[in-house]
Parts: sequence; structure tokens; C-alpha cells
Amino acid sequence: MVVISILVLFVVFLLMHLYTRHGKAVTVPELKGLSFEEAIEKLDDAGLNYEVVDSNYVEDMKPGTVFETLPESGSRVKPRRIIFLTINAFYPRTIAIPEVEGQSARHANALLEGLGFTNIGLKRVDGKYNGLVVGIANEKGQLIPPGTKVTLKAHLTLLVTSDALSFSADSLAIEESLFAIPSGDDDSATPQSEIDTREVAPIKDDEPEEWW
Repeated sequence: MVVISILVLFVVFLLMHLYTRHGKAVTVPELKGLSFEEAIEKLDDAGLNYEVVDSNYVEDMKPGTVFETLPESGSRVKPRRIIFLTINAFYPRTIAIPEVEGQSARHANALLEGLGFTNIGLKRVDGKYNGLVVGIANEKGQLIPPGTKVTLKAHLTLLVTSDALSFSADSLAIEESLFAIPSGDDDSATPQSEIDTREVAPIKDDEPEEWW
């Protein structure tokens, strides 16, 4: 019985050793910048599996190529380990413009920043109430309807009714000439927007926010 028990334990230990491939490891190959097909071929050659878990958009990187791997290249892993791939997207990510009409400029700016927009400007326009957003314009001065999808790098300008504004100039750039009339007699110049605007005055950090 003792001999049989020892043999059973030996067989179990041997099977566990083979199953876990104890002492064996392969190196994750360098995949960044390779096409998806090239990356899969390299992983197959290395005896590794893969799974695409995310996509990113990098402007100066070829679309459809591997952007990142986890574990990173050079890591030692067990054979057949799953390598998670992030692929560079073919198109930049787009986000729908939210409804901001009637909100304070501070809140509208915070909402846009929370969605990932970073190129945000401000333009004062005439309005019945003070300090309220009446819309969002693109870099050409055209109003952007809510729900329109634009890239996160798009230039957005909050159109805010004149008078007191309370947000900091450090967090919201001031657009000074989005709707300015081009100087000179060039007939090909773009006509002024129909939106009536005023020159932007310096913003005071201690100026109270108005809600009416």
C-alpha cells in the first residue's frame, strides 16, 4: 500500500509539473507599430494567444497597428498566455455635443471638459439674461446642434450672454475674433455671423456667478 501511495503521489506531481509548465517561459515579442496581422503571426510563432481589448487614436501612428500590449514586450510569461492588445483606431473618437443652452458658462465648460474636450473658447453675445450659454459654435463660427458628433480635438466656442462671468481665464480661453468682420475690401472674405457679439472684457476671479 505504501509503495502504491508513493507511486500515485509521484504521478500526480509529474502531471502537475507538466500542466503548469514549471520553469518554462516565453518572451512577449515587440508588437507596437506592427499591423494586426503581423502581430498575430508573431504571437503564434511565440506560442501565445491574444485578445483585442481596446482601441485608441494616435494621429501620428498608422491606423490599424498595435498601440499597446499587456503584458509589455520583453515580459516573460507562460506559454499560451493571453496577450491583451490595444489597436490604433482608423478614425478619431467622436463625442456628441451636449445640450448646454440655459446653463451657466462655468457648468457648460465643466461638462465639455468632463467629456474630454480641451480646446474650448468663449464668446460674449447679446442676450436677455446675463452669463447664460445660448449655444456652441465651431471654429468657423457655425452653431453646432446638440447631438452632433465631433472629435475631441475640435475647437468649441461657448456663446455666452454678456455681463458677469465667474470662471477663471486659466481654465477657459477667451476667443477674441471668432465673429469679427474681416478688414479690407476683399469680396471673397467670409461675411460676419448673424450672431451679434461684443468685445470680451477681462474676467474677474472674484466676480459672483449669476443665475438669472
